[in-house]
Amino acid sequence: MEWLRSWSWRIALIVLPWQTRLLFSDASMYVSWICMTITILGAMTSQYTEKQKDDHRFAWMGIIIALLVLVSSATSFPMGTWQWWVQILLLGGFGWSLVRIRVSVREFMMWNVFALIPHALLAIQQGVIQEVFGTKWLGIASQIPETRGVAVVEAGGIRHLRAYGGMPYPNILGGWLVLGLPGSLWLAQVVSDRYKQVLWLVTGMVFVVALILTHSRSAWIATGMMTAMLAYQYRPKKITKILPIVLALCITIYWQWPWLSTRVTGEGRLEARSVTERISSVQTGLTVFFEHPWLGIGPGAFTKTDSQYIIPHNIFLLALAEVGIVGVAGIGTIIVLAFHTLPREKRKRVLIIIPLLTIAMVDHYLWSYWSGQSLVALSIIWIYLEPEIIDKKVKN
Repeated sequence: MEWLRSWSWRIALIVLPWQTRLLFSDASMYVSWICMTITILGAMTSQYTEKQKDDHRFAWMGIIIALLVLVSSATSFPMGTWQWWVQILLLGGFGWSLVRIRVSVREFMMWNVFALIPHALLAIQQGVIQEVFGTKWLGIASQIPETRGVAVVEAGGIRHLRAYGGMPYPNILGGWLVLGLPGSLWLAQVVSDRYKQVLWLVTGMVFVVALILTHSRSAWIATGMMTAMLAYQYRPKKITKILPIVLALCITIYWQWPWLSTRVTGEGRLEARSVTERISSVQTGLTVFFEHPWLGIGPGAFTKTDSQYIIPHNIFLLALAEVGIVGVAGIGTIIVLAFHTLPREKRKRVLIIIPLLTIAMVDHYLWSYWSGQSLVALSIIWIYLEPEIIDKKVKN
């Protein structure tokens, strides 16, 4: 039983990025939910947990969440809304469990990086052979650049497949690498074993290649911001350690330049269409918000299969449309209360959210997709883990 408690959270982190589901007649469940549930139950029953200090702000947060769930019951898409809340509450419980059993920041980041390695390798394979091989066991759909609707970059009349890894969309893989690439560089900085330093640097090289192959502009910007923030805080002593990363970056840019230049300049038929669709989605979001200003249409309603709406590519507008003014006010109150529950020495780590805000301004998956919600949850968990572990040199 102790082994199960110890390893359930590690296995949960490994399977979390995958889209494998258990299908039922009218519903589905991600396999990662099982591991997370075991982790939560283990944290509740384990004898090595520490008693948490009572804080009335946690009680108020629970009351507000209960009220928001109650308000959401009047939704246009009950199944989607209830699944959205189940996912949010499950991620919250998982984060509480990791803090309660005192998972170290190093282990947390290490297992997150481990989880992303197969996705990065898949992304490189997809970039080379220009095909995504589908498998129902891993929740991966087949993709080829000639198929309409597949994420591609077009240059010189050539449709170039963007790398998906094992994620639902290239932008989502790019979002996960926002956490993974700086994480691998941080691990290379804090470990003292030279062999492990090389291992983490090689992992960083794989991640930077995969990141470029996603062709996700928001992820590029967010990763640059995250890396710069960590570099400023931990100030690597030997700048030469990152030269392999720079080399991998330069080689990949040279290889992908015809398509990268299209993404950077925004020229071309597909880029123009992408801008038009995003503008249209914002207009739709505003229309829905003005029609349902107070309570919205319900969390998850935009992702309904037969929905008449185009989902807005902006989380803040999407939140207003789905939960209304009342819901946004409640979420804002929870964020303020959560910030004030943090010890002062941890509050500076809230800055990790800033790079994710870059993604939130131009995409919606951090709110609407399980893989995006998981990424936000992992970032928040990192904020809450013990500060004394992350600030010391790790002896291995």
